[in-house]
Amino acid sequence: MGKNVNNSPSFASVALDRKQVLIACLAVTVVIVMLVSLISPKKYQATARILAEPQKEDNPYLLDVRSQQERKMFLETQKEIFISNAVLTKALSVIEKKPEQSVAPSEIQSFLAKVTISSRSSMGKTTFTGNGIGESNMFFVQVTDASPEKAAVATNALVNAYLDVVSKIRSEQARSTVAMLDSAVQETSATAKRSLERISQFSGHSNGLLPELFNVGKSSIRLFPELEFIRREYEDGKAEIAKKKALIASLEKTLQSSDALSLPSDYVNYPIVIAIKTKISNLKTKLSEVRTSYNDSAREVMDVREKIKDEENAFRSEIEIILTGERESLAAMEKAQQELANSLASYDNKMSQLIVMNSMYAEYLGLAKALDLQVQKMAEAQIAASKRTASATSIVVLDWAAPNPLAVSPKLMQNLIISIVLGLGIGLFLILMEFITSQKNGDDKSGI
Repeated sequence: MGKNVNNSPSFASVALDRKQVLIACLAVTVVIVMLVSLISPKKYQATARILAEPQKEDNPYLLDVRSQQERKMFLETQKEIFISNAVLTKALSVIEKKPEQSVAPSEIQSFLAKVTISSRSSMGKTTFTGNGIGESNMFFVQVTDASPEKAAVATNALVNAYLDVVSKIRSEQARSTVAMLDSAVQETSATAKRSLERISQFSGHSNGLLPELFNVGKSSIRLFPELEFIRREYEDGKAEIAKKKALIASLEKTLQSSDALSLPSDYVNYPIVIAIKTKISNLKTKLSEVRTSYNDSAREVMDVREKIKDEENAFRSEIEIILTGERESLAAMEKAQQELANSLASYDNKMSQLIVMNSMYAEYLGLAKALDLQVQKMAEAQIAASKRTASATSIVVLDWAAPNPLAVSPKLMQNLIISIVLGLGIGLFLILMEFITSQKNGDDKSGI
């Protein structure tokens, strides 16, 4: 038993002994696979080459798309448009010559399986990427079909449908953007107009100072003649009132004084004052003479003193009359001064409001003008973009699909490698089965 086990051949030796089986399997498999590859129905792939340059008109915000990432995003968007139901349905409607409503979802999916979209750097792959300006703004649209004519027609129909949809997208973007900006400008213009109306209304209440305010500016407000005159009157009035109050205080002090002749200098030249002071002076002189005369009599002295007292009382009465007049004059001055103060406050308030209104006017007017210019520029650009077709602007079809596209070459080398691997696998499998069978038979004989 041990001798039989030691003498049993290994799988490697069996494989070498049966190499003719491997060769036969390999030859048969290679011949069959290659024949199938060569005689299988040909497929044709039509190709259209498109140059897509991201432009300002391609986005509603007028951004200048130039970075590599933005270019890639732009091209990815174009791919999504290409494989959208809108484009595929429109293309199938042309290819099958029937209304778009009649195109079934199953037809769309079947057609989509024939479509390949790739960039220059990913030809033959399913990815859609690009590096550099040349690669990131060019892509290829391919449709594979058993008929060369159908492949070409389908490719061109797909490109035409894409251009039509892109043009509609741009037109809609232009319309919506212009409408949005137009609404914003109208609202802002209305606000500016309301502010201007308020300023005009206020101008009528400010004695026509608004035009002067716009001309001379805030720093020169105090140069207005009328306002400056009122300010000078107000300042002069303050000084006069202070002087008048001091005079009244001096008159009141004179009334309380025992010396009736002490009078403010402002009144020393009044005729009545001069007359009374003269009488009092003469009476005092006479009183002095009576006292020093030999025929001095107490009665005469008393009479002179009474006359002096009467004159002093008359003098005080005159001072009270003057004081009453001065007080009335002071009250009138203070009333006039208050009116001046009210006028100044009114003018200052008007000036403050005018300054605010002028600022609002300038702000709203400037904003309205800026928005008007912006809307004009954006509207012109967007409307112009909406009128242009995609092929005439940033999307250009460099090459349409040729009517006689080349057949898709069979992948002979790839199929050859597959057939070799498959033939070797089949041969080794047969040898393995034979080896297992021989081993089993050997074990049965040794057991007997």
